[in-house]
Amino acid sequence: MLIDIHAISHGRAASVEIETEIPAQELAVSLQEIHVDRPARFQGRLTAAGDGVIELDGTLTTTMAGLCARCLVPVTQPVVVDVAETFRPGVTPDGTEAADGSYGYRGFALDLLPPVRDNLVLALPQRLLCREDCQGLCPVCGADRNQTACGCATAEEND
Repeated sequence: MLIDIHAISHGRAASVEIETEIPAQELAVSLQEIHVDRPARFQGRLTAAGDGVIELDGTLTTTMAGLCARCLVPVTQPVVVDVAETFRPGVTPDGTEAADGSYGYRGFALDLLPPVRDNLVLALPQRLLCREDCQGLCPVCGADRNQTACGCATAEEND
């Protein structure tokens, strides 16, 4: 996702507004069976900070999908991620993060995909739940304890 920064680089503009949609397959984010299932919308701004440094501020909005970690029902949840990153000329121009936490660029184009993807990965939960009080599956009979009281726990206590 390359963004033209000629206007910022040549001092014709102090900032550039960005509004774009990123296909889910471009983000290629998947963590423990949790994945982005819809295109993501990014809205933000690139701002010149002097000496070739450019600041990125914006918001990424999408949805994640997967199976509940306790009861295995399909779950889809919205994700809203605030993105605030720094780009420096010539630092790691391949798009990876440098030791100081900044991203690099060369010429008059910035690739926004690496920092947006990195921020999205950090925002994903370690496990997805259908709801906070999900009771999960019975370890004895496999019944969904959110839907039925199977009685297995009571039977084990009486043995």
